[in-house]
Amino acid sequence: MSKIGLFVGSTTGKTEEAAEMIQKEFGGDEIVTIHDMNEVDPESLLKYKI
Repeated sequence: MSKIGLFVGSTTGKTEEAAEMIQKEFGGDEIVTIHDMNEVDPESLLKYKI
């Protein structure tokens, strides 16, 4: 399976919690990498197909 980039922005932490649940369902951080939108540059998006 291809790596998946999950880009999130959260002020209350709820979106981050949801992202962690999604990551867990897909098999963990070896499959899904969570990125905080406040800490990435646009080129980070290009590293992922999904």
